[in-house]
Amino acid sequence: MKRSLVLVLSLLLNVALLAAGGWYLSERGARPIAEDLGIVEERRPAYDVYASERFTELEGEPTVLIGDSQIERGPWSEVLDTPVAVRGQGGMLIAEVTATVPDTVPGDAARVIVWAGSNDALHERTPAEAGEDMAELLAAVEVAAPGAEIVVLSLPPLEWVDVTDTNTALETATEGAGATWVDVTPALDGLLTDDGVHLTGQGYEAVAEALRTP
Repeated sequence: MKRSLVLVLSLLLNVALLAAGGWYLSERGARPIAEDLGIVEERRPAYDVYASERFTELEGEPTVLIGDSQIERGPWSEVLDTPVAVRGQGGMLIAEVTATVPDTVPGDAARVIVWAGSNDALHERTPAEAGEDMAELLAAVEVAAPGAEIVVLSLPPLEWVDVTDTNTALETATEGAGATWVDVTPALDGLLTDDGVHLTGQGYEAVAEALRTP
């Protein structure tokens, strides 16, 4: 009798645990649980939503900088000697920058500086794919701010991947859009931080000088 009671209680406990597990799975979702357990990599955030949350209703400045962490990390107002609107977000691919344009580029912007593509190169997107995405990004900027001067910066000399072909594709897309291409790659040699991706302070000074040079 006692043994039967233990078996019944054990069965009820297992049923309760299964029910609780099913409820947790339905409430949380399989993907987040797998991410928590390290079974799959974390999903990339929805950058267009982030842009809406971070940048909507800010007053902005005539010069707007959009792109990835190369933009987000920069001391731009200091090195350019003028207030600018920094609208970069780390980790973004070129296509993800495009999704943020309605929230980052105001219609009255006078100059839009674009720096994106490092993550595309690091994530092994082909130069052709990066070029196509850049063309779409520049088209979106043109729609958002029809009168703005659009400037595109070349990728820095990343230590982990050769950016030569990607830069060529980005330059072609830039010229096709009638935007201005500024090649900063040679000037940034030796001016990356220890991670081999991001710029030192001197690196940002070099970029600012390139932007000031006609």
